[in-house]
Amino acid sequence: MEKNSIFIENQPYQPLIRVEKDKYLTRLSEIDKKNLVRIEQLFEQTMKEKGHRGALFAVRGSITKQPPRKDIDVIIVLESSSHESKSDKNLTPYKRSLSDFRLLHNIVEIITKKDPTFRIQKIIEPAIDEEFGSESILKHNGSITIQNNVGVPIEFITSNDRKVSEAIKNMKEPYVVMTTVVK
Repeated sequence: MEKNSIFIENQPYQPLIRVEKDKYLTRLSEIDKKNLVRIEQLFEQTMKEKGHRGALFAVRGSITKQPPRKDIDVIIVLESSSHESKSDKNLTPYKRSLSDFRLLHNIVEIITKKDPTFRIQKIIEPAIDEEFGSESILKHNGSITIQNNVGVPIEFITSNDRKVSEAIKNMKEPYVVMTTVVK
């Protein structure tokens, strides 16, 4: 891992831990690398076909811990102007999360139809934290795990960030930009 300084929205030289994609992919088994690259291609293709903008980031254990890992976590950032209506901007975090999750579910279903070697293994819908009982405090943003016939599962996790630049700025752990889609 390398610490890089990059410029983000009037905050020059903010140190972030961004792992280069090529270095990251060398950490994965050949099967997992092939699966993740295939998911990246299908994600890009599907987002462009649907007219959406966003990004796919690898995060967490597959970057920070020694292989083998039990899964690969990827965060999906869906840029707001590419899929939200004006009324969506006034939604509570929970309702916005549900809206994003429906879009993520649609994208993942298309990916699994385009490549039937991938199948949906587990779905966790967005959930309000019962302790607080408020639509502003979520316990989970929602995720969908897919599994190939071979290799480890890949878990798609939704992001609260409305822009790719916000997602990068808010990263607290090492991350890999797998792809960005600008239409």
